[in-house]
Amino acid sequence: MSYSYPAKNYAQQTYGSSFRTFTPKSPVKSFRDLEVYQKSLFLGVAVCKEVQKNLENGDSSALKVSLADKLCQTALGMSQNIATAHSLRFGDAGEGIKILEKAMLSCNLLCVYLEQFQGFLGVGDIDPTFFEEKIKEALVIRGKTMRLQASWKKFSAVKQ
Repeated sequence: MSYSYPAKNYAQQTYGSSFRTFTPKSPVKSFRDLEVYQKSLFLGVAVCKEVQKNLENGDSSALKVSLADKLCQTALGMSQNIATAHSLRFGDAGEGIKILEKAMLSCNLLCVYLEQFQGFLGVGDIDPTFFEEKIKEALVIRGKTMRLQASWKKFSAVKQ
């Protein structure tokens, strides 16, 4: 006796729409294939564009420019750290894992700098929801980086 499932995924039909169908991820051939790298790069560029646009349009006090510089360096540094860690993990797994710690630190610092930059802005300069969304994205990236680090630790322990 054979049982055929309906066209809709059985888990979705039985338990609700929170269950997604399984789709295998493509193999990672370079750091550019890592989802966490792609997301961190997109976040860094989006934050820097918005900050730069704000500096060009409004008041550019020395403190605000200094904070904007730190903000952009940190935002762009996340993807750089992930790329560096991916390259080093094959030769020195411990060093690659340490650099992923730096990437997670960059995520935390990005949240702090975004909140500080928002505090320096006047009303209407940048929509406050922009900051909330980018902080949430940074925290998601931090979680993904932490899971990547755990995976690399497991892989390096098996390899030795």
